Order: sequence, then C-alpha cells, then structure tokens
Amino acid sequence: MIKYLIHKPVSVLMSFLAILLLAVFSIRQIAITLLPDIDIPTISIIATYPDHSAAEIEQSVMAPLRQNIQQVGGIDRLESKASDEQGRLTVHFPYGKDIDLAFIEVNEKLDRAINSLPDDMDRPVVVKTKASDIPTVYLTMRYQDSLQSGSQMDLSKFASKTVRRRLEQLPSVAMADITGTISSHIRLIPRENRLEALGITHQDVQQAIERANMTLGNILVRERQYEYRIRIGRPLHSLDGLKNTPLKIRDQVVLIRDLADVSLAETEPQGRFLDRALPAFNMALFKDFSARMNTFEAETEATLTDLRENHPDILFYLNRDQARLLDLSISGMETALWLGCLLATLIVFFFYRDRRIPVIVGLVTPLSLAISVLFLYLAGLSVNIISLSGIILGIGMMIDNGIIILDNIVQESLSGSSSEQACIRGTNEMILPLLASMLTTCAVFLPLIFLSDLAGALFYDQAIAVSICLGVSYLVSIVFIPVIYFRLFRTKPIRRNDGKRKENWIRRGYESGFHFTFDRGASILILVLLVLGGGYLSYHQLHKETMPALPRQSFQVDIQWNEPFTLDRMANGLNRLYDDMDAKTDDFQAYIGPQQFVLNDHYHLDGESASLYVSFADPAQKEIIEDQVHSWFSTHYPKATISISPDKDIFEIIFPGEAQADYIAFYHNQITDEEALKAHQSLKVAWASHSDGDDHSDPVHILSDPATAEVVVLKTRDLEMLRYGVSKGYALEVITQHLGQVQLDEIKQLDRDVPIVLTAAQDGVDQLFSDLQVLNNQNQLVPLDQFFYTSTRQRMKYIYADQRGPYIPEVISSADLSSVPAAIAQRKKTHSTENFRLFSPQLKSQQLMREIGIAILVSMALLYLIVAAQFESLLTPLIILLEIPVSLAGALIALWLAGISLNAMALIGMVVTIGIIINDSIIKIDTINRLHQSGVALKEAIHRGGQKRLYPIIMTSLTTMLAMTPYLLGSGFGVALQKPLAVALIGSMFVGTLVSLFFIPKLYYWMVR
Repeated sequence: MIKYLIHKPVSVLMSFLAILLLAVFSIRQIAITLLPDIDIPTISIIATYPDHSAAEIEQSVMAPLRQNIQQVGGIDRLESKASDEQGRLTVHFPYGKDIDLAFIEVNEKLDRAINSLPDDMDRPVVVKTKASDIPTVYLTMRYQDSLQSGSQMDLSKFASKTVRRRLEQLPSVAMADITGTISSHIRLIPRENRLEALGITHQDVQQAIERANMTLGNILVRERQYEYRIRIGRPLHSLDGLKNTPLKIRDQVVLIRDLADVSLAETEPQGRFLDRALPAFNMALFKDFSARMNTFEAETEATLTDLRENHPDILFYLNRDQARLLDLSISGMETALWLGCLLATLIVFFFYRDRRIPVIVGLVTPLSLAISVLFLYLAGLSVNIISLSGIILGIGMMIDNGIIILDNIVQESLSGSSSEQACIRGTNEMILPLLASMLTTCAVFLPLIFLSDLAGALFYDQAIAVSICLGVSYLVSIVFIPVIYFRLFRTKPIRRNDGKRKENWIRRGYESGFHFTFDRGASILILVLLVLGGGYLSYHQLHKETMPALPRQSFQVDIQWNEPFTLDRMANGLNRLYDDMDAKTDDFQAYIGPQQFVLNDHYHLDGESASLYVSFADPAQKEIIEDQVHSWFSTHYPKATISISPDKDIFEIIFPGEAQADYIAFYHNQITDEEALKAHQSLKVAWASHSDGDDHSDPVHILSDPATAEVVVLKTRDLEMLRYGVSKGYALEVITQHLGQVQLDEIKQLDRDVPIVLTAAQDGVDQLFSDLQVLNNQNQLVPLDQFFYTSTRQRMKYIYADQRGPYIPEVISSADLSSVPAAIAQRKKTHSTENFRLFSPQLKSQQLMREIGIAILVSMALLYLIVAAQFESLLTPLIILLEIPVSLAGALIALWLAGISLNAMALIGMVVTIGIIINDSIIKIDTINRLHQSGVALKEAIHRGGQKRLYPIIMTSLTTMLAMTPYLLGSGFGVALQKPLAVALIGSMFVGTLVSLFFIPKLYYWMVR
C-alpha cells in the first residue's frame, strides 16, 4: 500500500486537503462548552408555602411528597429538607437512568400528590439538572452610585422585563436567572376609627372588593344567523378603580378611599442582594449547550455595550466568569501544540541536521489535531475542559508517532536504501508495532469509562478524545509522512554524515550504559529495587487529594446569624464589614435571606442566613482577608456561625467531596422538636463519654448541634373566652390582620397580577396586646390580653428526612469513621427504636479509588493481551509490563521531592507516561525480535536494536519533558493546575526512559535466554 501511495502524491495530498477542509468547517461548528452534556441523575422538587414553619412544611408538604415520589422506579436515594416557608425534595437516581423519563414520572407522581397538599399552596416546581447547568457568568446591575435619583422599583422592572428578556432572546443564552427583584402590591391601611363609627368590619371591605373584581366569563348568545359573546362582569384594572369601589352600609354608600388609605407600595422582600453595600440585582447567565463560548461572550458583550450606552446611569458588569477555566484549557492546548511542534522541530533538526525533516514534523501535528476535532464533531462530542485534557494528552503522542515513523525511514535511508525503499520498509516495519502501541494506550483509558456515577461519564469524553487523537495520528503518520518524505528526498537523499558530532557523546553514553548493565546486572537490579522502594515510601508520605491546591482570587462566606435579625439589620452588619474591607477587595457581594434564583442551589438561603462573595486581585491576600472576616464576626456577632469555602467553580462542583462533611443520619423517632433535641444531646454525650456501656471502643465525637431558632408561641385561655363570649376563630383572625398582611384579592394586568393587601397600622406583639380589643357576642369590646399570652421555646430550623423518615444529621470527624459501627451497635442495645445511617464522602471516594484500581487491573490485562497478540508470546508482555511500576515509582518520587500532592492531575500524567514508555519498549523489542529472527545472536540483537531505537526514544522523551518545563517555572491558576501533571510526567518519563534503554534489554536477555 505504501509503495502505491508514495507514487500518488497528488491524490494523497488532495485527500488530506479535502479532509482538512471538513475539519476547518467542523472547528467552526463544534460546540465549545465548559463541561460535557451530562445529565446528573438528580431531580429536585422545590415547594414554597409562605407563613409556615419548618415543622408544618415537613408534616403537610414534605411527608406526602416523599410518600408519593418514592413510588417512582429506580430511585437510589431520596432526601428532603424543610425550612421556614420552603422545602426541597431531592431525588437521586443511579447514573445511567433515563433522566427525561424519570422527570416525566416524577411529575406524574407529583400530580397525584397534589390532593394531599394544602389547598392554598402553589404547585411545587420540578427541576432536573445537568453537569453543564453551571452559571457561565454573573451580571450585576445597580445605579452608578447611591445618589442616583431613580427608584429601585423602576430599576427592578428594567432588569426583569428588559435586560433579562433581551439576554434570553440571544441564541447562545439558555437562561437568565435573576435575584434581587422587587414586586409591588396595592396596600390598604384601614382607618379604624372610621370603620368603627360606621360599624364596618374588615370582612365587609374584603367582600366589597371581591364583588367589584368578580367576572363570570363569557356567555354565547345566538340571534338568528349571528352569534355574540357577552362578557359579564368587569374586573378591576387600576388603582383608581379600587379607590372608587362602593360599599353600601345600611342606607349609606361609601367608597373604599373613604375607609382606608390606598396606595401602590413595594412588597417587603424576603431576601436582598447588595453589591458593594448598595442595592443591586444579580443575574446568573447560562450558556446554551450547543452554542460556542466565544459566540456567547460576543453576543452578551454586544448587548451589554448597547445597554451601557443607552443607560449611562446604570452600572452593568460581569464577574465570576467560568469561561476563564475553558480559556486556560484552550490556551494550554495551544501552548502544548506550538511548544511541542517547536521542540520536536528543534530536536529533530539537532539529531539530523536537515531542514526538510523539521518541516515534516511541523506539518504532521497540526494536521492530526485538526482531523481529530473533525472526528470529535462527528462523534457528537463538544470541546470542553474534559475533552480538551484528552486532546492535550494526545498532542504529545501525535508528535511521538511522527518521530518514530520518520526516524525509521531516515535510518533506512542512512543504511543505503533508496528514498523509495526507505519509505516503504521504514513505514511497513512500524505499522504493526505502532498499531499495538496505539491499542495499548487506548487500553489504559477505555476501562475508566466504566466507573460509576459522574466519574465514568467524565472519563468517557477524555478516553474518546485520546483514542481519536491516537487513531488519527497513526493514520497520518503511516500515510502522510512517507508520501511527503519521498517527495522531499527523492532527488536529494539525506546525507550519511549528518549528525556525526552527536555520535561522540550520545552513542558513547549509551554504549557505556549498555555494557555496565550487562556486566553488572545485579547492580542495575538493586537500583531498580531502590527506585521501587523509594516510590513506595513516597506514596505513603504524599498528601492525597482530589484536585491540586489552586491559587484562589475569591471565596464565599456562608453565614448563619443564629439570631432573628431583620433584613435591614443583616444588611447593615455586612455593610459595616464592607467598610472595613473595601480597600482589599475587588468584589464584595452579599446574598441576604431567601433568594429568587431557580437553578442556583447554593443560594437557597433561609431568613437567618446570608452568603458573601469576595474577590481580590492578589491570591496572597486570601488568608489575610479570611482571618479578618473571622475576627470581625467573632468581635461584632459572636453568636454567628461562618464557614469560608472556595467559590463554586467547575472543579468545586464536579469534585465536591472534600468540602462535604461526614455525617450520620440519626432517626430519633421523636414527635416534637424538644424531644428530638433531647435525643440528640443524649447521643452526643453517650458517644463522647462511653456512657452506653462500651468502654473498649473509641469515642465518636459529634461536632455540631442542630440549628435552632427561638419561636414565640401564642397560647389561649379557652375558659376566659367562653366566659366572655369571644369567638376563638374571630380573635385569631383579628390578630392575624394586625400582625401581618392579608391578601384580599388581585388586580389582573397585562403582564402580572398585582395583589391587594390589607395592612394593619400597628405591628409588634407588645403593641398588639396592650392596645387591641375584640368584640364579644354581645358587641362589647374586650381587651385581647385577657385571652392570650405568649411563651418562647427552641425549635429546629431545618428538618431533614428521607425514605425512613425525619432524622438529624450528626456531623462527625473523618478520624472517627472506624469507630462508628461499634458505637451504633452499642447504642441500639439500649435504644432499640433509634436507627442510624452513615453518609461519608470519604468512603465514597475510597469506593471510587477501588473502582479505579479495578479499572487499572483491567487495563493491565488488556495491555498484556494486546502485546501478547503482537509478539505471539506469553513472556514478552510480562517484560514490558514490569516497566510500569518502575516508571510510576519515579513519578511518586518526583512528586515527593517537589512537595506536591498526589491528585487527579498527577494521575493523568502517570497514565500518559505509561502509554509513551510502553510504546517505546514495544517498538524496541519488536526491532530486537526481528534482528534475532534474522540470525543475529541474542545479545548482539539487543545491542543493535538498542542503537537503532536510541534516537526515537531520546527524541520523544526530550520533546515530552521539555514541553512540560514551562509549568515548573511559571505561576498562576493554569500553571498550578498543570504543575502536578508536569512533575509526574517528567519524573516518570526520566526514570522510564532509562529503564527502557537499559533495564528492559537486560531483563529481556535474562528471561529469553
């Protein structure tokens, strides 16, 4: 085939140009996203029930929902969390579940459960999520300064009605999720003296408004051949219409405006968003998955530029841009591509001193990369940070394949063959060895796609990307390189004396190492064992973590005030904190109380909590600012509980395990909050002090108590009510009207419904009981404090539950995990009604590591089978596979010496090294076998085979290691992310290259002889 192709250069080049044209088109069309389009097997049901406590929502909303939703097939886990005025039910499915079908099933079960829910409650919202459902960027809107004359209501309407709609109309924007908006209502403040004088009650006012706002719909009337639709009733449409609503009392007609002060007012918000201590609006923008990131950025920036020009008094700015990570990945790919091509070109020129050879190497890698993107597009994959990591890994292997083919052709030319014969023989010799090496590298990655949960789905994109890059570079190397080489060297072959200067020290060094290895075999074996021992010790000394510690320029502060503060009090406190930190921060944004986001799980706050986003220019300031935040809260709000964590970027969302605490679900089976809290304290004391009777097991320390809040309980004196003839229902209704707001009706407008709210002129419990009177059945006014009194008690702010029922999450230290089974068993001996269930991200990570271990064993088995099939031998694969632990030990030693943790990036570097090192050994042993089968003595065949493969091994190793050196010297987020990979790869490549050059030949000699 090669003989035919090298004589058809036009056909080959035109074919590659055609494919390259399609590749360029696919590069312009392929989706560029943050993450793969992966359905997270989780569905959330969000229920809102205003003016109800956590216990009421658990009993009347969450419990019926759990009972109905758990009938959905294939549920892995179901959990709910009830807080004041809202509840959230999360349904977890095993990965692989058809989430669209599950979404339909959950909605069907929810429809069945509606009859079990309170009648005055809105239908809960069902939300399914994807891994890509991460806000791409946040948009903040506010007036330029606090002296602007515009109202927040006007700005709220502009943000929600204009800005949000304009952004959502962009093809690249999937959703604009907003918080901080302000709604309005029509407020009626009754003139109580006027009502009492006329004998009018609040119910009379409400009935008059309902009659005026009533409509009976349309009635169809036929008259001969005509039909008419007559609408009966004309509902209220304006504030003036409400003011002029008549009310007839006896023989007198009065208007609502004579009985109450009617005005349009802002609805008191449940939550608030502040930007640099100023009221603002925050919008989370989600990119459409099929859209390209640069298109999203260009469209949003063009829209915001137009808004800034037309509204100079309003500040629009973007922050928390997740595309930064994608940009770093793309820039990393570009760096790897150009640096790899440059180094490969320089190294090849250094070895061969011919300007034509670097040209071939410089063409092969970009061509292979472009065609790889074409196949990614055809496979339905996107360019994201996962597939990009696979492409970056594949670039180095593309260069290696090109160097191996090119070197073999050059060696044939230098041995005296013509350019034609050199291309044919040099390429044909490498077709099967390169195919085997490609398959072995794919065998390392492909078993990882069978990991459970999200990890397997993420590895799928990476494994497919690596496999595509390897397959494309293999085809380009064996087809394109010989054709181009033949055209460039047909008339002027490479000179035999090229590179003589390097012969003096490179080959002399190899010869010395070769003879040392064969003369002192025991010494080289001891050195290998020392490396293995050093790797073992380094592994136990290394800190293990999911991702490397990255330089952060932002963090989040989650605040639990543990006091019943108002929104104004919380806002004032955070504004004081901002005044103290203003000079040190770039962004200071406060989310106070419940937020209006739909998809953003982190900001589902309650009325006594807040969350801060703080950013700064210098990562070195992070610890200083964190310490200042801690000390400020301990000084000004000692009861508050705060936790500081990194901002929720992609890595924090994909790998949340290290930020999550281990906890035990304690099913206490108690009815009241007081009994549940007593059971918690009993458990906490028993496990810490062995009071359950087991003095031989280690204690288990519960680190925190359930969040509680003080509640005022209104109690009645029923006997006094009966004695004075006061209706309990009527008295409670009067209290409700004077303590809060009562919605009477709604005015329906074109784009919204405006509530009509009856508001009392007085508020507060003390004022209520000191001033308010109620009518008895004899129309006499009686003081309210004769029938009601108040008391306080502690209640739980959050009620957690799952299929088994309500529980308290008892947070424990990961150091106590081993003692938990014994502690639970001992507790159940004395408290048989209690149950427990352990949830541990650490144990889940250990399970994932076991799965990875099994996947690696499967990879090794596949490697053995592929190499055995290649060499028709059961012994040769063992020789090659013995190289893997030695090179991995070199990576572990390098990580320990550099003071870097063992993390996912370092593991990726090790996996890449396995592919490269095994490739070198496969090709080297294949060369030795061919020489030995041709009649050359075994030791001489090993010697000559090593000489022949010396330059490709050195060139591929140098290219790979030198391409990683910028990550050892630079600084910043991208460098810190890639540095563990670079150190692991350089360490394992250095040791693996020496092993491939010297130890593997000696081991082959021992075992074959």
